[in-house]
Amino acid sequence: MEREMEAAYDAAAAEVDAEDGRDSGEKATQAVAGGGGESHRKSGRDKVKGPWSPEEDVILSRLVSKFGVRNWSLIARGIDGQSGKSCRLRWCNQLDPSVKRKPFTVNMMQSLLELDNLTRGRENKVGSKTGTD
Repeated sequence: MEREMEAAYDAAAAEVDAEDGRDSGEKATQAVAGGGGESHRKSGRDKVKGPWSPEEDVILSRLVSKFGVRNWSLIARGIDGQSGKSCRLRWCNQLDPSVKRKPFTVNMMQSLLELDNLTRGRENKVGSKTGTD
């Protein structure tokens, strides 16, 4: 099992290397195996500040398709300077194709206003009325 995981990590590192021209496969394997070399944790000064680049979005999408939406710390190892949390937030809020990003329709707004008037501050009941529970 551990060898299969290492092979998957190496493959992911190779994909990332192909994108940016670096050789991080050995470092990724060492970090996964927990042996020598650099720590797989990044220090605060290595974090990237500012917006995500289109290249990072492509890498994130490839890694999510390969490893799924559960192991964000593993996915973050493939993107320099990004934490698992930032990868998860980027995927869930901007990149996930299953998220509908359309404005509310007039009917939806009317329904929400009616439910708001009915509940008068009891927001926990809104979910059960809209079927989003």
